[in-house]
Amino acid sequence: MIAALGILIRTSVLLACVSVFSLALRRASASVRHALWVVALLAVLAFHACLQNAAAMGLGRAAGEHYSCNRIRHDTASGSESRACYAACSSRR
Repeated sequence: MIAALGILIRTSVLLACVSVFSLALRRASASVRHALWVVALLAVLAFHACLQNAAAMGLGRAAGEHYSCNRIRHDTASGSESRACYAACSSRR
């Protein structure tokens, strides 16, 4: 939940900056402003995709979460795997 809020805030800030920059370019041609928005939207998508890939590979934490532990359901994992995962999650929080 916290990671999703971080993504929302970062993308909102990015799009707000692009809107200010777009207003500054109001005398420029429409193609320039459209290209600016296309690049901004692609950057938002790329940012989200990069975070999803990092989460899938377990490359660390985002906003206090450890992704590799969140992928394993503690109630269905084998006993040793569950204990090891719980220990890893507990030590990183």
